[in-house]
Amino acid sequence: MLLLSFAFFMVMFAVIGCMSVIKSQKNTEDYLVAGRSLPPWLAGLSAVATNNSGFMFIGMIGYTYNSGLITAWFMLGWILGDYLGLKTVLQPIISASHNDDSRSLGSMMSHWIGSKPFKYFGLFAAVITVLFLSVYAAAQFKAGSKSLEAIFGLDKSITIGISAGLVLLYCFSGGIRASIWTDAAQSIVMIIGMCLLVIIGFWNSNGVTTEELPENYFQIIPGFKELAMTVLGAIGGGLMISGQPQVVSRFFTLRSAEEAKDLRFYYYLWFISFYTATVVVGVFCRLLLDTDKAFDAEMALPRLAMQFLPDAGVGLILAAIFAATISTADSLILACTAAIDEEFNQKENKSLGLTKTITLVILASSAGIALLNNDTIFSLVLDAWAMLGVAFSPLIILRCLGREFTEKTATVTALAGLLIFIFISRGSLVLGEGSLSALFKNLNAYYLAPLATMIITFTAGLFMSSKKNLINKN
Repeated sequence: MLLLSFAFFMVMFAVIGCMSVIKSQKNTEDYLVAGRSLPPWLAGLSAVATNNSGFMFIGMIGYTYNSGLITAWFMLGWILGDYLGLKTVLQPIISASHNDDSRSLGSMMSHWIGSKPFKYFGLFAAVITVLFLSVYAAAQFKAGSKSLEAIFGLDKSITIGISAGLVLLYCFSGGIRASIWTDAAQSIVMIIGMCLLVIIGFWNSNGVTTEELPENYFQIIPGFKELAMTVLGAIGGGLMISGQPQVVSRFFTLRSAEEAKDLRFYYYLWFISFYTATVVVGVFCRLLLDTDKAFDAEMALPRLAMQFLPDAGVGLILAAIFAATISTADSLILACTAAIDEEFNQKENKSLGLTKTITLVILASSAGIALLNNDTIFSLVLDAWAMLGVAFSPLIILRCLGREFTEKTATVTALAGLLIFIFISRGSLVLGEGSLSALFKNLNAYYLAPLATMIITFTAGLFMSSKKNLINKN
C-alpha cells in the first residue's frame, strides 16, 4: 500500500508537469521563461516552493530536531530578510528583465546595472551560477534520496538516478513551465501533509516526557547574544533572495512588473504557513521518535510519518518530499541552462535542441556531485545560497537604490563578495588560534558570515558605484 500510494502521487506530479507540453511553444523563450505569461499566484507558489523544498522538509526539520525552539527565531529572521529584499528589488528586476528580454539573472544584470550593456560580466555571472547551483541541485538529489533510502531501503545511486530521470522528463516536456506547474501542485500537497503531521503530533504528545531533552530545548527567549546572533544571521540569509537565479527566474515569467505585489502576497502566505509548520513538526519529531545517538536528524520527517500515519499518508508525505526536491533541482538545472544559453547561444533564432543539450550536461554533473558528496543537505544548501547571495545581491540592491556600476566595478564587487565570504567562512581553518580566528568561528557558529560579507561588499560597492536615477532604466 505504501509503494502504491507513493507511486500514485508521483505519477500525479509527473502528469501535471508533462501536461505543460500542451502550452509549450517549442522555443527557447518558452523553455526558459514560459513566454512571460504566468499569473502571479502561479509564479508566487513556484518561487516559494523553489526557495525551500528539500531545505524545509529535510534540513530545517533536522535543524529544529537538534536545536529546539531557537529555530523559530531563525525562521522569523529569514522571512524578515527575505521580505526586505523582495520589497526593494522585485518590481525593478521584473521591469529590467522585460525591457531587455533577459532570461537569466546574469544577463539581466549585464543589461541593467550599468549605463550600457556589459560585454563580459554575463560570462562571469554564468560561471558562478553554474558552479554553485550545480552543488545546490546535488543537495536536492541528496534530500530526495535520503527519504527513499529511509523508507524503501533503496541505494542512493538508484534514487539519485530516478531523480535525475524525472528532472529530465520535466525539463524536456515543458521546461520552466513544467517545473512551475508541478511546484504549484506540490505546494498544495506539502501544506496538506505538514498540517496533517502537526495535528497528529498534538494528538500523540499528551503525556510525553521531556526529561531527556536538552535543558534549553523549549526556551522561547534564549540569551540576548544567542537571540541577536541567530536573528541577524537569518536576516542576512533572507536578504540574499535577489541573488538566487533559480528563484528570480520565476519572477521573470510574470506578465508585467505591476503584478509584483500580488506575487508577494501568495509567496509570503505559503512561506509563513509552511515555515511555521516545519518548526512545530521538528519539535514533535524530537518528542515522539524513539532514536539513538546515531540517528540522522535529517531523517526525522519520514520517520515520524512512518510511525504515526497509515501507508497512504506516508506515501503522500514521501511523494511530496521527493517531488519537491525534484522540482527544485529542475529549477536549478534550468537556471544554469539559462545562464549558459544567454552567453553562448546568442543567435536570433536560438536552437532549442542546443539549449536542451546544455540542460542534459548540467543535470549529469549535478547527479555526479550528489553521488560523491557527503555533506549534510542543510550545509550544502546554505553554502551555495550564501555564495550566490554575496556575489549578486549587493549589486542588485544597490542598483535598486539608484546606484550604477561600470563593468569593472561590478565584477570587482561580485568577486570581492565571494573572496571575503570564503575568507570569513574558511579562514579559521588556516589561521590557527588567535582573536581573528575566534571571531570567524563565532560568526560562522551563528551563520553571520554571509551578513558580515554582505555589509562589507555593499559598503565597497557603494563607494565604487555612482548615483543614477533608477527610473531612467525602468
